[in-house]
Amino acid sequence: MIERTPPLVAIIVKIICWLLSVKIAWEWVEPNSFAKFLLFLIVWTIVGYVIDFIAIVILTAIFGECR
Repeated sequence: MIERTPPLVAIIVKIICWLLSVKIAWEWVEPNSFAKFLLFLIVWTIVGYVIDFIAIVILTAIFGECR
């Protein structure tokens, strides 16, 4: 029987990933103009995808296969 990631754990990890990606992108870009803010949004998206991918790999390793 394949274990699945508990929904509460997945929600908590997603919130942590979202907050972490905001912090990393904000500190990296430090927006102080409209153009920098647009760059921040782009960087935030990319960093968010990378962090989400890493979290999915870790959760899969802990809780088993994804289906």
